[in-house]
Order: sequence, then C-alpha cells, then structure tokens
Amino acid sequence: MDTAVQWFSTHLGFMPPQLAVLLISMFPIVELRGGIPLARILELPLFQAIFFSVLGNIIPIPFILLFIRKIFAWLRPTKHFGKLIAKME
Repeated sequence: MDTAVQWFSTHLGFMPPQLAVLLISMFPIVELRGGIPLARILELPLFQAIFFSVLGNIIPIPFILLFIRKIFAWLRPTKHFGKLIAKME
C-alpha cells in the first residue's frame, strides 16, 4: 500500500492535493486506506485529508446504485461471475 501511495504522490503532482486525494479515494481497493496517507504525504491538514477522502469514497455510490442492475445483466452470462450474480440477486 505504501508503494502505491508513494507512486500516486509523485505522479499526481500536476493537480491540487485535494483533487488528488479525492480521486485516489474513489478507487475501490485504495479508498480511505490510501487517501489519508496520500493527504499526509502531500501535507494537507488533517481535517481536509479526512473530508476529501470520505467525499471521494462517497461519490461513486449513487452511480453504483443506479447502474447495478445493468452491471449484473452484463456479468450474468459470463462463466466466472454468473453464479456469484445469481447469489447476490
């Protein structure tokens, strides 16, 4: 995790730190575990670090809720996800 956060901190230097933290927090695996350390590396105050990390974590939720049926319909015919989708539905 530390390596990924270091990579993002060096390659996202062209954008404001708040936007970088917001975007990193939107990724499903990294989320807050990467957003807050990245904010600390980019020297954001703690309140801003938490605010932008949580906001980035919340932004994808409405899109997931709106499109989950279409995603399930797209994945249902696949060999690997068909059984999992049937259980989840």
